[in-house]
Amino acid sequence: MSRPLVFLSALTASVLLLFYSSSFNFAQAATTPQPTPFPSPIFPSPPYTPPLNPKDWPCDHTNLPSFHPLRPYPASPCDPLIPLKVPEAKNAPPNDLYLSFQCSPSAIAQAAYTVSDVVNYDSLPAFPGISQAIPDTMYSCPTAPVGDVCFVHNFTFNVALTYSASQFPILGNTQYYLLDQDMVNNYLDSYLNGTLQQADPVSPDTNNLTYRLENFSGPVKKLLSYATQQALRQTLIGGPAGSRYHNYIIKADGSIHLTADKSTSVNVPFASQEDITSEVTVAVPSAQPPQLDGYVVPGTVRVNINSPSDSRLYFPHLRDANALSDILASLSRPAAIYDHSPLSPVSATSKALVSQSIPVHQGINDNTIIDPNNPSNHQPVYDYLTHQNTRNTEVLEGKPAPKPLYASDPLCNMGIGPTEGDNLVGNTINTALSFEMYFRYTPQLDVSSNCQYITSTTCAQTPCAGFMGSNGTNAQCWANGTKEQRCCFGNCPPEPPGSCAPNYQTTNGSCSYINILIGQTWSQFCAGYYNTASCLNPPNYSSFIGCCHYYYPNTYCPAWPTKDLTAQGSIAVYTKTPLVERIYSTLVASASSILHRFAPYSLSNGTGPLKFESGRAALPGATSAQYDVTTNDPLARSPRNGGLPQLYFADVGSLFNHFLGNGGITDDLNLQCFLRPKGSCATPAGLCSGPTTLNPTGSCRLCGLDNWSTFADGTASGPIPPTLVKLLEVLGDKFHVPPALILSTMWHEGAFSPTSHAPTFLGGPYQWTEANVENWVNCGVPLPNCPSQDVTWSLCGNVNTSGDCVKGVIGTGQIPGWFWGYGGPSDPWAAVLKIDPSRTRDTINPCNLLDSLAGTAQELEEWSYFSRTPNTCYGFNMTNSAAPQSCTDPIWTRATLVQSRIGHYVGTDNFCPDGVTVNPPGATAYPIIPTWPTTEIIPQTNEFSCIQY
Repeated sequence: MSRPLVFLSALTASVLLLFYSSSFNFAQAATTPQPTPFPSPIFPSPPYTPPLNPKDWPCDHTNLPSFHPLRPYPASPCDPLIPLKVPEAKNAPPNDLYLSFQCSPSAIAQAAYTVSDVVNYDSLPAFPGISQAIPDTMYSCPTAPVGDVCFVHNFTFNVALTYSASQFPILGNTQYYLLDQDMVNNYLDSYLNGTLQQADPVSPDTNNLTYRLENFSGPVKKLLSYATQQALRQTLIGGPAGSRYHNYIIKADGSIHLTADKSTSVNVPFASQEDITSEVTVAVPSAQPPQLDGYVVPGTVRVNINSPSDSRLYFPHLRDANALSDILASLSRPAAIYDHSPLSPVSATSKALVSQSIPVHQGINDNTIIDPNNPSNHQPVYDYLTHQNTRNTEVLEGKPAPKPLYASDPLCNMGIGPTEGDNLVGNTINTALSFEMYFRYTPQLDVSSNCQYITSTTCAQTPCAGFMGSNGTNAQCWANGTKEQRCCFGNCPPEPPGSCAPNYQTTNGSCSYINILIGQTWSQFCAGYYNTASCLNPPNYSSFIGCCHYYYPNTYCPAWPTKDLTAQGSIAVYTKTPLVERIYSTLVASASSILHRFAPYSLSNGTGPLKFESGRAALPGATSAQYDVTTNDPLARSPRNGGLPQLYFADVGSLFNHFLGNGGITDDLNLQCFLRPKGSCATPAGLCSGPTTLNPTGSCRLCGLDNWSTFADGTASGPIPPTLVKLLEVLGDKFHVPPALILSTMWHEGAFSPTSHAPTFLGGPYQWTEANVENWVNCGVPLPNCPSQDVTWSLCGNVNTSGDCVKGVIGTGQIPGWFWGYGGPSDPWAAVLKIDPSRTRDTINPCNLLDSLAGTAQELEEWSYFSRTPNTCYGFNMTNSAAPQSCTDPIWTRATLVQSRIGHYVGTDNFCPDGVTVNPPGATAYPIIPTWPTTEIIPQTNEFSCIQY
């Protein structure tokens, strides 16, 4: 655990004396021995544990609800309107940045559209163009290669975007028990306010309190005099902006009182902690994601809002953090030259200081249409929550989605990953996504009369396939102009699907005619018939009629092959975050910001190692969401969400990077690090952001992420960690392996088992949370129960096969002795260098999830083209010898998936674990898994694959 944050390391003795004499009169504090850090008190369980239905709590209500004191009225702000939509407009107040937009990962509706892979190309009409094409009619494509089939299909998906469990990261956290040091290092509100005496019932005469006063009071409490602090509180109690805020005071028991009580005013915060109403909005994106099998026709995408829908979010901590940022920034400013100067010093009686009022709201002062019945009337409409005309959201039931906020970045994949915070009290947006999709594919089988158009397909004519029947599911074969038999490729009653049966309507009603046609003796012809004995009695022709309706029980024609085409369309998602741009400007980005006052010019002018992220370059923060996809289209099988359900919030990621903890910025070069002794930021203080290389840029994607909860049953309490998704997709790109195959390998290797495997294996069990994955991937924290100090290169290199070096790492299957090999660049340890080339053998470890899983991905690629002996296993041919060029290379078939996984399991040993193949002596070290491909490899890969194998 990192050392406690000491705010006063750079302050003078006079400031220390001022603090202790004017605030709590602990003169002995400087010589008091430092005790063990005392954890923050555990507040009563808040009543708004997600999900919470928003409530309208009147501002003049005098009851005593048991709300959490640091978020007194969640989802019930006295100002229920959403701020101005376009704060950057010329007529916006220059210092009032009410709202900031941020794109989020698109909601992607995906399905497998199934078509017949058999065509009679001669009979296809020419493609008339997309606008004239009849939906679901097959056409011959107009351009090379000749033999391709083109068609269009109209899709409609119901996409529900749910934010009931989404949280606002980094600003504050009142929903989880955390230690003081975790709070001040990772949450802005706690850093500025301090964690002490926010309705804190701890007695002031304990050594624990003294320690907490010294380290966790917050800069505002430390630097302001007691009189100024009390004046700020009284200003807040008096109401910062009339009826726009709840008038409250917080007592030590955690309850909220609406009458001033000076004896407990020490527990009143310095600024209003009202939520702010804003929203997540959806739109038709300017571009659709790239497709393998076709593309969405431009101009055909529609997103309609179904009922019920509510896009509003209730942001906590922003008013408080905004006010505290102003207060802290003003402490070093001289007296104002003129009134309302943006650089004015602190004024303890300024109502605007304790909580900025937002008098301008979208749809009232701008051109946002919020009245569905009268577009010219920019006024709020009836709100089912407040029972007033206070609903000024852009997303309206029964109406199309609004226009996109950005003209680019439809997929928007840039967040630093979700972090825990307070619930946004979001609801669900129910949408209907419809679009027309154009497909083009090369059929596998052609049954044309001459097959002259076929290039890469199979030309199938007589004797087992000919012209397709009228229903497109069976074929009739012709030979010398005479019907002999038919081959059923589909459902051909009365014969079973796939069976061969004769056409027994002969010219003379006897079997002898068929005997002549097929050139067999009677005994050969009748073998396997019904009534075989009758067939062997030539004089009795009348009995042969029964022979002619025969059935070969062991002779089958192949079923008509089908092809799954990937269909997907996307919905652009955006968030509107109030005040965050103003906070970021005050603390970090502006020339007069607090951070610039501490950072030397040589470091902060953009040429040194500290380069501030600003504008569109600023990183957002992220939280998880839930997307559910359904459709009534019988041909669109297995609808699923193909994107990563997340929300991004403008500037929040960079705010963390430049102001809190270490944040992934170079050591000692953000504000908290400036205020600590040099070198104390060498270890991340808490949260950390991953390397920029963990941003997937290729086509390798995971899908079906809504299945995660059952897949990782017992080891995950929420959605799939976004950092894990990014890691798998990046590994898929780098090593040309389907990321779903890597995930299924982790499943087989015990990554999602809640049972301990010690001492036979290393690591596990794991809890798959975003914070844990961030630590295991980026922060240098080893996997649980994986002794990283015992499996280093110096101990396990050169194929050491003793002790921990020969034990497998749970979840990756890496054995440290083989992970290091002989230290060459092709050994598994070096695979991570493709992700992060700055790493060395001294910083790489098989107990790190990134390092270990990179080695696994590299091995899966290498074994996919290692031809095996025996070359058949589980009935699959293990003969692929071509290296895949991408994770979607056609080389990746079911057989290749199995070949890759078996190689990862047994290496070069001539072993097939099916329990049927004769294995060489000495191969008993590998357990038999009789149904491995059909129970683990293929279905577990398909579970999260965007392409079904």
